[in-house]
Amino acid sequence: MRRHFVSLLLAGLILAGSVSAWPVLAQTTPTCQLGPVFLMLRDMIGRERSGECIGPMARNDGGDINQPTSRGMMTFRSTDLVTAFSDGQTTWLFGPNGLESRPTGTRLAWENTLPSVAPAPAAATPIPPTLSAPPPPTVPTSPTPISNLPITIDGDETTTTKAFQLLGGDYLVGWEAKLQRGRSSCYVGIRLRPIADQNPGQLLVLTNVNTANDRSADGETTLFAVKPGTYVMDVQTTGCDWEVKFQLPPS
Repeated sequence: MRRHFVSLLLAGLILAGSVSAWPVLAQTTPTCQLGPVFLMLRDMIGRERSGECIGPMARNDGGDINQPTSRGMMTFRSTDLVTAFSDGQTTWLFGPNGLESRPTGTRLAWENTLPSVAPAPAAATPIPPTLSAPPPPTVPTSPTPISNLPITIDGDETTTTKAFQLLGGDYLVGWEAKLQRGRSSCYVGIRLRPIADQNPGQLLVLTNVNTANDRSADGETTLFAVKPGTYVMDVQTTGCDWEVKFQLPPS
């Protein structure tokens, strides 16, 4: 009788231990999600080529955002607003000519025309999360107070724009890019971000213009639930005049 009781007691302890341990294991299982800035490139090159996320996004000393995958490294280059993926042998980029690939360590023709383009990573080395962010770009500390729409900002070069105020809500953002005189093609990438946030902002414009099609391009981007605050636009171009206009969406 005593031996039967001991057997039942041991079985009960084992069952209780397994039941109590399961929630702890489930709660500590790590999750990993690819950054939103990389999702379009992953879908274009395919999951079987890019692999799955294995670590968080982190900014390196050059200002680029990197995220390791099971097959290589995703990179958002801060100098030209280009997303890239390298498996150590080949690098795929989404740039002014759309999706292209090249051997890692080489450059495409348009990459050599951009200032200070950071090289793509050569190996899938996880990025330590302790890297410090680079100092913020020099922008005016006193933003231009703009309370009435539309807000129009234009230029003809790569720049971080002057700070401006958005009161929040939904916006319809119209944009236009024009070839500069003497140019046969140009590229424009523009992102909107809060002035204090050094992460890549929300993409507003990504287009290229060439004489084979037309000397200008235009379009619209709708922004939803923008938080009130002070913003700047990071603009990268290779020879386009550009203009961006913020206005209320049609009711």
